[in-house]
Amino acid sequence: MARPDYVPKLLQRAVAEHDRGNLAEAGRICERILKQERRNFDAAHLLGIIRRKEGDPVRAAQLLDLAAKQAPTGTAAANIFWFNYGSALAATGRYQDAIASFDRVTNVTGQQAADVAYNRGNALAQLRHHAEAVASYRAALKSDPRSADAHYQLGRSLYLLGERNAAIASLEECIAIAPQLDAQLFHCMAELPILYESEAEIAECRTAYARKLEWVGANTHGPLARLSTTPFYLAYQGRNDRELQQLFAKLLCRLVAQNNASRIAEPAAPGERIRIGIVSAHVYAHTIWKLITRGWLTQLDRTRFQVSCYMVSGIDDAETNHARGICGIRDERFVAGARTIPAWRDTILADRPHVLLYPEVGMDPTTMHLAALRLALVQCASWGHPVTTGLPTMDYFLTADGMEPPDGDAHYTEKLVRLPNLSIYYEPVVVAAALTAREAIGLRPDACVYWCGQSLYKYLPQHDQVFARIARQVPGSQFVFIDLLNTHRAKFRGRLELAFAAEGLRAEEHCVILDRLSAEQFSSVLGLSDVYLDSIGWSGGNTTLESLEHGLPIVTIAGEFMRGRHTLAIAQQMGLDEAVVRSIDDYIALAVRLGNNPEERAAMHAKITDRKARVYRDVSAIRALEDFLEHVARARA
Repeated sequence: MARPDYVPKLLQRAVAEHDRGNLAEAGRICERILKQERRNFDAAHLLGIIRRKEGDPVRAAQLLDLAAKQAPTGTAAANIFWFNYGSALAATGRYQDAIASFDRVTNVTGQQAADVAYNRGNALAQLRHHAEAVASYRAALKSDPRSADAHYQLGRSLYLLGERNAAIASLEECIAIAPQLDAQLFHCMAELPILYESEAEIAECRTAYARKLEWVGANTHGPLARLSTTPFYLAYQGRNDRELQQLFAKLLCRLVAQNNASRIAEPAAPGERIRIGIVSAHVYAHTIWKLITRGWLTQLDRTRFQVSCYMVSGIDDAETNHARGICGIRDERFVAGARTIPAWRDTILADRPHVLLYPEVGMDPTTMHLAALRLALVQCASWGHPVTTGLPTMDYFLTADGMEPPDGDAHYTEKLVRLPNLSIYYEPVVVAAALTAREAIGLRPDACVYWCGQSLYKYLPQHDQVFARIARQVPGSQFVFIDLLNTHRAKFRGRLELAFAAEGLRAEEHCVILDRLSAEQFSSVLGLSDVYLDSIGWSGGNTTLESLEHGLPIVTIAGEFMRGRHTLAIAQQMGLDEAVVRSIDDYIALAVRLGNNPEERAAMHAKITDRKARVYRDVSAIRALEDFLEHVARARA
């Protein structure tokens, strides 16, 4: 069929309308062309650009996928297309495909080269390939040395690689070019290393962090359009963070004050169903969903409560669909995806929740930004990130009575609500273990294997000697660690080498550090282990619960703060008091005894297998939460 003569003219009109900023008209023209010529490269390409600008990255990617089938090669037009295509793919989370698209852009210089390298770096960073991302950002800066954004993202990737001094230098370059709030805040956060060399370094970093925060507070003004970082790693230093959290929260609330809202709902009237909103970036196969949110969403009594779920990230998996289905069946709201802060604010306010529940505040920047706003009369955080938010906008902290120390109230700015036991309704997750032999991951068949599979930043340098002291008394023992970030292995191994050398041992004979594992691999390695050696100061939560399916004997210590008492509470709910100790020496002694005594391991294994159901499906925690929500949602000043 001959091509209609008017198609080229229509395309010219579409381009002209686009260049004038009339995206709606340009889009209508492109749609008309594609009805006539479904595989028209130019129309699909332009319409893809338009849809991306209009905030529809999924449709944009679909159109650019169509254009890719007819895309030219080796021309300036081809370079523009492959760049736009890569940008659209990245916007929908297809980062590996985006990198492949950026790599098809060839023979460009100047700003074009900088843009390609910068966006390629962003895609690599999303995949946690930070070393490659650093190379891309440096290539971008070679073409455009004055790119504040490239300096900023370079600083972030260097920080995640553990190159803190280089990260700070890069952030200072960014601030010198454009003193944007994002960079200034991250410049503060960069004083909180992911892994420490020594205990003394912790105190030094806390002082530097506080000093920088105070400077930013005195020298910057809002509004902050969107928070892009949080003091996440502060909580892993093993100290009381109340004052420092308040310092950051005070600054954040001032920076976002112009985005605040006053259109919140009145207390629930007698007989009115209470509207509950759940705000989380982790409504997918994530620890926060498994521990906290799933129980809320599935178990709250819908004769008393109407629940809306706001998923503030773009991740979408089978668990997300499960959550969406729960809300759909009950004709409740489930809103997900990437939105601006004003858009999220208005979406939540329009639903007029009586109470907002945040499973965690501190891990995700968007969640923390929203938590700093007053979007409901009552706002509550829970222990997905088990440290005070410091926010004056957060009224209550939903904690676990079994985990909280007697003086726990002093660690929070919020009012503590001590829900029974673990405070959660936990459904056990049974994962089919990948078939792996010990030898395949560097473990000896006859070794007593201690599971130490927490994030490496949970292990503080003052506790490195614990592993070496155990190894000295349990001949041939091995310790399994996992480098979740895949970036800090060398520094952590260096610390272990010093600790083991002090005991006359070689760390390489006792310590195995694995890459990030899939769920199936994780379960397999748990099953290959002999003893669950809980991390000191910040204990296991979801990991401990998942270990119960394997019946691993547990060694845990009562921590000073709630975040160091998760496994304690789990063990005590099973009546397994013998797994809990109160001192480092007793911790080592119990680990040694279990390591050298297979019969004692077998006895604890049998108890765990018999009693693990005691920590599952705790309806009492949900009923207590419901009573609390009923009380605060109907209370009038």
